[in-house]
Amino acid sequence: TEASTTTISSTREATEASTTDYYHPHVTTSWPETTTKEFDKEITAKTEHTSTPAATTELSKTVSTSRETTEGPLEDTTTESTRVEVTKGLYEDTTTISSSAETTEALIGDTTTDLSERDSTIEKETFDPTTTEETFDPTTTEETFDETTTEGTFDETTTEETFDETTTEGTITETAEKEVDLVTTDVSMSTTMLQETSSMTTEETQTTYTTEMDALDTTSPEEETSAPTTLTETTVETTTMMETTTPLHTTTQEVETTTTIVQRERKEEADQMKLASRMLDMMDHSADPCQDFYEYACGGVTDNRELVPEDPGKDVTLRLIEMLQPNENNDEDSATEQTRNFYNSCLNKPSTLSPDDLATLREQVDKLGTLDPRVLDIASIQDTYSYIDEDRFDLKKMLAEFIKMDYAPFFDVSLDVDKYNIDKFTVRLSLPMSGFDSAFSEPIDTWYCRSQYQDKLADAVKHKKNLQLNDEYYDFVKCKDEGGGHYALVSRLKEAARVLNLTDRILDPNHAIDVLADTSINAEFFLRDIKESWPARHEVRHKIINKNYKEYQVAELDSKDIISNLVNWSELLEAVVGVPVTKVQLYHEGALRDILKRIQEENRNQAKLRNILLLMWSEHLYTELVEPVGVPGTNTPEYCVAVTQHLLPDIAGELYLKSFKPAELKHLRQQVDRVVNSVKKTAAAAVTNQVSRSLENKLQYMVAYIGAATNLEELAGANANAIIDIEINESYIKKAVTLLKRRRRSLYSILNKATDHPMSLWTHFSVPYSTTATTVYAINKIFIPEGVMSPPLLYTKMSAVPDYILFAGIGHMFAHEFLHAMDTTGMKFSSANIDLESEIAVERSEYCLKQILNNNFSVSIEGRAAVSFRLPESYLHLNELMADTGATRLAWLAYQHRDVGSTTNSDTEPAGEEAEYVDYGDPKRRRRRSSSIFIKKAAEELPLPWLREPLSPQQLYLLRTAQTQCSSSSKLDAIALMEHEHLPSKMRVNLALWNEPLFHAAFQCSPDTTMGTSFTCPYPISSMQSPQPPSEGEEDDYALGGFPPYPGQ
Repeated sequence: TEASTTTISSTREATEASTTDYYHPHVTTSWPETTTKEFDKEITAKTEHTSTPAATTELSKTVSTSRETTEGPLEDTTTESTRVEVTKGLYEDTTTISSSAETTEALIGDTTTDLSERDSTIEKETFDPTTTEETFDPTTTEETFDETTTEGTFDETTTEETFDETTTEGTITETAEKEVDLVTTDVSMSTTMLQETSSMTTEETQTTYTTEMDALDTTSPEEETSAPTTLTETTVETTTMMETTTPLHTTTQEVETTTTIVQRERKEEADQMKLASRMLDMMDHSADPCQDFYEYACGGVTDNRELVPEDPGKDVTLRLIEMLQPNENNDEDSATEQTRNFYNSCLNKPSTLSPDDLATLREQVDKLGTLDPRVLDIASIQDTYSYIDEDRFDLKKMLAEFIKMDYAPFFDVSLDVDKYNIDKFTVRLSLPMSGFDSAFSEPIDTWYCRSQYQDKLADAVKHKKNLQLNDEYYDFVKCKDEGGGHYALVSRLKEAARVLNLTDRILDPNHAIDVLADTSINAEFFLRDIKESWPARHEVRHKIINKNYKEYQVAELDSKDIISNLVNWSELLEAVVGVPVTKVQLYHEGALRDILKRIQEENRNQAKLRNILLLMWSEHLYTELVEPVGVPGTNTPEYCVAVTQHLLPDIAGELYLKSFKPAELKHLRQQVDRVVNSVKKTAAAAVTNQVSRSLENKLQYMVAYIGAATNLEELAGANANAIIDIEINESYIKKAVTLLKRRRRSLYSILNKATDHPMSLWTHFSVPYSTTATTVYAINKIFIPEGVMSPPLLYTKMSAVPDYILFAGIGHMFAHEFLHAMDTTGMKFSSANIDLESEIAVERSEYCLKQILNNNFSVSIEGRAAVSFRLPESYLHLNELMADTGATRLAWLAYQHRDVGSTTNSDTEPAGEEAEYVDYGDPKRRRRRSSSIFIKKAAEELPLPWLREPLSPQQLYLLRTAQTQCSSSSKLDAIALMEHEHLPSKMRVNLALWNEPLFHAAFQCSPDTTMGTSFTCPYPISSMQSPQPPSEGEEDDYALGGFPPYPGQ
């Protein structure tokens, strides 16, 4: 379109070229009869001219306007995005067209006429859409607006209109300054107009509406177009100002689009209200955030039976319960059907041990040997049972069979990444991570002693007593090692032997009783000695997590007697893993040496050692498969899902992924991917210039695996070829025994696979249904399974959730895992798998946080009792506290700079505040960067409804980070606190925020409050406050003046 302006004169031609109105069935328009008839003729001629392709190309946009004039004033009847307000002197009516102009009385006076005349004209005339509509060509709808001209340009697209009309003293000037969305009109307003239009009776209105909608339905999409027009007015005569055009004809598609938008907006508002009400319910509004922020954020669901925190694990369980139901079509692959069959056999497990199940368990015991009565010092027995010599005792075989059946009483054989060849796995030899834990049940001694502690805690709450948790944990350990728990274990050994009838081959019943009693006493002392040699549980876990091992060639273990020559390690490891093993990562070398030494002492009397080990093995099978303890019920769907997940993680993972629709999985990944990218980009700019180049490279090349859905095809293919070897009609116990063996075989089968193989990624490092993300230090990768992509971390079924809620959930979680790269263990691994150089900034943070962990702590239980304690000296919790400390700040910075990222000295900056410069360079190193990095702030969002007045978005973000950690109970688990790396929820929230300047800036807590402090530990993430970027020509290693210190530093 070459012409940019059109002078509108009093002539009919100028008016015809100005605009084109469509007819709306709910609106009547009244204009002078003679003028209208003449106009209809002329607009028909004009349409015929503009219907040609050449004429269409000259058109700029589709102008959609609709005029409505009634006898009386209509309130709020605007059906388009803008309104023309016609002032006094006419009818004080509201005329709805697609622009907004205030027209003075003088401009309209000569153009008014009686409404009834136009009404009668409309009834007589037949509307022909083909004479007024033009085929729309999208290529002609774009127009460039020249801001230098004083004349406005109508810039219109199919859904948006950019213009601004101002009428002053008879002159209308339109400028392309305001965007008006034509499809955001509430369709319900059309009904309101129909009801309020006084020029029609109800009957006439219904007849007119039906007639016009019938005509609309017969109109082809090609006919439903209009003639785009570019309009610029410089001078207008008052007598020709309000010349009309053809009325607007609303299409069904437009109505449906408008309805969809209205429904979406209402759903968004409802979802925001639902989320806000949920957050309000979780809060304790009587608590002071500066005294106990966790109580302020989570007090509403703590110790409250009616309100419970959101739990991703429940969603995982419900999905798997549904997917594990029997398939009537029976069209699934064999592995999937066998998995469903095992799950249902667990649900229907009989309460008593059947003869077949007894025979299955006895078979597992008998293949390792028979109770030897020759332990009794009776001469006649030696000759009677001399045949037992034929069944020679093989300690190596027995220990290997234990591990292959997922039982590791003394040491465990597992896999880890080879530090010097991160594409491969290697074998790890260590103490078991959690002692004698079994897959289906708590250990008997742990269960017994935990019950004792829980009884003490309940009594303290009841009588308002205070407890010293370190003393209670000492009593717990003593109970397990030599107290009531230890004797409960010995009692279960004898019970299992009796139930499995291990003495049935001893001919004399009295001898059978004596053998069982003698073996039980020997086991009591043997196990007590083993427990004394065992390091503290927190030390065992800390060394494995922190990768404190030595690497040995297996030949060295055999030749140099490093830990023990009791067995041939080359043969034992090959028997367990199934392939020859050349090197191992050896953990707990001293403890393993002491444990194996005690076994070697007992091995001087092989019959005695064999009897002890057979009793231990029978107790393990009996407790695990027949009489589990410490679980709510063994026939419940929840228990059977957990067992299925443990034994068949590959099949369970595939079924869990298939519980989602493909579009859902794609949506989950897209949401998380956006947050992950924002956190990574922000971290690249937020890490201060105190860190080394190698650490920067490590952070830059860290990879996040977002969900297993991208590998679903490979996982499903592998599972289709999986061999489970269970029969449909077999009992639960027989199937479980078979699957215990399969579990270990599957674990060791990836030894010869690459670390980035799909089966390695989603069966070894993580599983799709896991509700926690995982950082694998050696390969510098983070795994975010679909199991975490649900409330409270991610709300996928709610629309328009503010981004600060998203970043407080999944963003904080990923930032936490990302910053593990800089914790005490992460600093042992670089992207090149070489130890990182010393990092002063990280060491300062580590030293300071250790001082915090060395404090005395006190936690209130149900507001009635106080539990005081000191944390273990191994600093088991240090890595998690370091990650939490930085995650709160990093996720907030990522939120502030979301969806913007970095530009390289770009002239075009994204929308938002002015760009901030963040420099990597250290003036001492003076190294050049490839480019300067600019960080752009995104626009700030509004708070949620009902939370707008008291809390800002920053405060809501901090509130939500705390609410993702809410626990349903205030009671402390002493065992978890002392033996696991994660702090209790209350401590985790309060310690991290107490040490966070972002929290102090948001809530302004005074130093004399519990959460207030004048000192915080340093952390190598800047506050993103930086000077201006270097001017053109300056070097990339431009030296900043440094970031401001934290309060009290």
